[in-house]
Order: sequence, then structure tokens, then C-alpha cells
Amino acid sequence: MNIPLILCGGLGRRLWPLSSEAKPKQFHKIFGDKSLFQETILRLKGLPLEPPIILTSEEYLAFVEKELSNIGIEPLAIICEPALRDTAPAIISGALYAVSHFNKPNLLVLPSDHLIKVDEDFKNIISDGLDYSASDKIVTFGIQPTKPATGFGYIQLDKKDINDGAIKINKFIEKPDFDKAKEFLSSNEYLWNSGMFSLTADKLISEANKYCFSTVDYCRNALDKSVIDGKVVVLDKNNYEKCNKQSIDYAVMEKTDEIFTFPLSCEWLDAGSWNSLWEYEEKDEDNNAIFGHVNLIDSANNYIRNDKGSLVVAGITNSIIVNSEDGLLVATKSKADSLKDLLSESIKVTNIGEEANNVLKPWGSYSVYDLNNAFQLKSITVLPGHSLSLQSHQYREENWIVVEGEATVELDEIQSILSKGESIFIPLKSKHRLSNFGKDILRIIEVQTGSYFGEDDIIRYEDSYGREEKNE
Repeated sequence: MNIPLILCGGLGRRLWPLSSEAKPKQFHKIFGDKSLFQETILRLKGLPLEPPIILTSEEYLAFVEKELSNIGIEPLAIICEPALRDTAPAIISGALYAVSHFNKPNLLVLPSDHLIKVDEDFKNIISDGLDYSASDKIVTFGIQPTKPATGFGYIQLDKKDINDGAIKINKFIEKPDFDKAKEFLSSNEYLWNSGMFSLTADKLISEANKYCFSTVDYCRNALDKSVIDGKVVVLDKNNYEKCNKQSIDYAVMEKTDEIFTFPLSCEWLDAGSWNSLWEYEEKDEDNNAIFGHVNLIDSANNYIRNDKGSLVVAGITNSIIVNSEDGLLVATKSKADSLKDLLSESIKVTNIGEEANNVLKPWGSYSVYDLNNAFQLKSITVLPGHSLSLQSHQYREENWIVVEGEATVELDEIQSILSKGESIFIPLKSKHRLSNFGKDILRIIEVQTGSYFGEDDIIRYEDSYGREEKNE
């Protein structure tokens, strides 16, 4: 079985403020009417593949389910990480799951934040790679470089070792400086490292046992103790968070002796930074890439994106300006590729995600529309088949008004069914739970009154997502 393993749990901090912890880049429609995550799955049509296994964060489950539903895809499984540990633990967990549920799974590992122009050559090379990896070979799909790019990693080829189109890899190389990148381009011995792989699940587990045994052990324990709800698998946090935070390249691929590449010549972009987007997009006569309502005066070589209101830019060159609902970024291009580190050190991007208007939860999402000393006004969306925890509050009472769908409300062991326009009052310290057992989205308006409205005023008694032990 050829099974796609789709990675979509990253935060995408280098594309802040468009990408944030509340809604990372893979779920944004950056290049068209489909998100990067949806494009990743749709480009696999016509290939000899089963439905995908999705690897994501527990916080992004609602996004994943909605986006898959919108393109009519039923996954084999959605594996939720309870902590961010980079790609090695995620992929190893996916391989362990595949081995335990399917017969000799051959995996196609794909990041969900790439833009690829698909043609027949692309499909033929992916198929060749899958055929080759089925015989217990590890394959990475390198991209033929078209310029001396400094934002990508590289792989060095051993052109003396070529078998059925597969070229042996000598070594992986980190992002080079410009002079080294020029040298790589002219030598014709290097490819961009795309982060796309094909290999059997058994082979990956075997190699990972050699080079990162403890990670395999923790991932296996996290899978054994996972919370399973249909096709959703939430890994056990106590074990998973013990994994070393490592990329699959560093943990396995750079260490294994038997790794090959099938070069791809397609148009490819890793949408990892604003500079890479500026290079890809069409530009005006002054070399500006402009999106949204922007009045531009005497400015050149910029990437400018405005998603709200009007924006005037005058006398600015070689800069990135992004104005979104979640914040404003103004940076020189030379600083833009370091945005992830700069944000972590200064304004703490994790806090920005927590304060964003739309907050994702395993059961759906909520948005805050008004907050003051007297009350808080929220909109709450619950996905079909999902429930909030059975909980109570020490400092606030709540009024729920159903505006869409049908709500099942448990209040102090009494169950009620509420339709559109109906409401219910949740007294202070009462045990209550909101559920959506229907087939449609449930939306309610929640009005909180009391002395404190923080999210830490929650005592959980029962929870479908294993959060009883995380009572604030």
C-alpha cells in the first residue's frame, strides 16, 4: 500500500502575521482558492495512492477536518500531536501507526506548505520513487535548482552511483551563503532538499531505531496510550513530549548510508518566508509584489500585502510589509528570513496566537468579540460529532444562545436539546457540557458575566481529548 503521510502541524512563524499559532500558513489560501494543505492533497490525484494519514497538532484538528471535508477527502487517520516536537517524532509516529494498521505500508511523506506546479513528469517521478522505495530503499525527491538560493538546504549527489534513475546521496548540506549557493548551482552536483520522501514504514522504523531509539520508544508508547475517536488519534502527551525535538533530516536522513534521490524539475516553492514569496510572485515595473489595497509612492523591490483597510507606502525599498487582522509586520528583506527567531525573542509569537480573534480547539473554535469588566461576548463553533468537556467555572456564569445548528446541553445531569433561537442559562459552579450530535456546524453566542473571564477558570471533569489532568 502506498500511503501519503501529510505533515501539517507547524506554526509557520516566518510568515507572521498572516501565519500565526491561531491559524498557521498551511491553512491559508496564499496562491488561489485552496489552502496550501488542500493543494498538497489534491495534487496527488492520479497517483497510485491510498487516502492520506494526516499528522497535525491537537489544536488544529478542527481546521484539518473542515478542510478535508471541503474537498471531499476521507483520510485513513488524523494523528494529533499533543506537543510540538518537529518532524522526526511526527513521521515516526505516523510510520508506527501505519505498520500497526496496514499491510507493508510504503509511505510518501509530504510537507503541506509547498507550492508545486504538477505535470506528467512530476507524477511519473513520484511513481518511480514509490516503486523504488517499496524494495526497502529510502528516497528523497530533490528539486533541480534554478538559482543560487540561500533559503533552502541542499543535497549532494554521487553521480557515480545511479540505478534505475535513482541517484545516491553523498550528504545533506544546511542553507549556504550566496557564494556557496552559486558554486552549488554551477557544479550541477547539488539539488534543493524538498523535504519530500518515500520509504516503507518498516524501513523508517528500522533506521530510526539505529539513530534515535529513544524517540521511537516514546512515540510507540504515546501511540499505545493514545485517545482514539473514530479516525482521530490523539497521542499521549506524557510520552510524546519526552521525544527530542528533531527534524527527520537530522535524526535519520543525514545519518543513514542508503538514501537515494529522484530529481524533480517542476516549478516548486517552499512557502517558508516572505522573501521566497516575493521571489515567486509577479511584480510591477518597480519590482514590487503587491496584494490588497495599497497606494504606492516612490517605492521599489518590496513585498506588500494589505488584508484590511487602505495602506499608503512612500519611499520604501527592499522591505516586507504585511498588514493583517492579527498584526502588522514591517521588516527589511535582510531581516525577514530571521523572523521566526526575532519574534520568539521579542514579542513572543505564541502569545500573539493565543490573543488572536479566532482560537482553535479540538472540538472547533471560538472568537471573542467584546471583553470588559462587566461581561465577555463570544461566538463558539462546535464541529459535528464533537463535545466540549464537562466543566464548571468558579467566577463566571454564562448565557448560551443557539444561532445555527442544534445544541445538546448537559446541565447538572439534566440534558436539553436547543434549536436555533433558543437559549439556556449556566449558573456559577454548575457542571455543564455543550455537544453537537448533528451533521451540521453548531454555532452559539455565549455571554459571560461575573468577576473574572480568563480561560484558566475551567475545572474539567470529563473530556474527550484527555485534558482532565490539565485543569487550570
